[in-house]
Amino acid sequence: MIVYFSATGNTKFVAQRLAELLEDEACDLCARIRANDVSPIDCGKTLVVCSPVHISGLPKFFSDYLKKASFVGPTVAYGVLTDGGYSGIAGHQLKKILEQKGMRFGGFAGCVLPGIHITSITNRKIEEEEIERRIRVTSEQLPEVARAIRAGEVLTGKRSLLPEVALTQALMPGLRFVGLRTRKFWVSDKCVSCGLCERVCPVVAITMRDGRPTWNMSHCAHCMACIHNCPKEAIEYGDVTKDKRRYTFAKYRYAAKGNE
Repeated sequence: MIVYFSATGNTKFVAQRLAELLEDEACDLCARIRANDVSPIDCGKTLVVCSPVHISGLPKFFSDYLKKASFVGPTVAYGVLTDGGYSGIAGHQLKKILEQKGMRFGGFAGCVLPGIHITSITNRKIEEEEIERRIRVTSEQLPEVARAIRAGEVLTGKRSLLPEVALTQALMPGLRFVGLRTRKFWVSDKCVSCGLCERVCPVVAITMRDGRPTWNMSHCAHCMACIHNCPKEAIEYGDVTKDKRRYTFAKYRYAAKGNE
């Protein structure tokens, strides 16, 4: 069984492609996360967890869910991480969670895909050619990842050194405090009150009021699902996101054709 969360479609693509290659099922955990549904998931003998990387680690809401969730059957588990070029300590975190559930961790693979955190002032514009290249490279990488999983081999993603783990864990609360603020979210007059932003939010942090979204400051995970999936590109974050490209994998799926 392949389980995943995906905000813009990057991780969904990876999970569904692996499911095809492994002749297995892909389970989107978003609805379960929203409902806090931790009922057992029958996974067979092998579990593959696909996750984006947020703030140098697993998204907190996703790691919290994995800790509570019940996976029936698997004796070995793998991870596949999608990131913009740095997976941080996400592999280390995933290993710890899955081993505490009694599974043998078979390692993880990292897939570099277009970054999505456009609310950061350090986020740089990625050109169309680079977006297409990253998707194409990942598409070419996945058959080998699937082969290794099928063969029971160890995936050899970049392992975090202990000093890196210790430093990142020490800094992470502060990074989240600064990086997950919501007061700067706002919507322009392009908003058509469709409510899609509310529906795609995995942590139920958005409420529609008088036809406009409002963000709950204590819940938002800055997963970027709302800002990238808005069909009118009406959601902004202060002045940081103005004129920045919105991204969903679906817009660039053509780049993976021929490798699927």
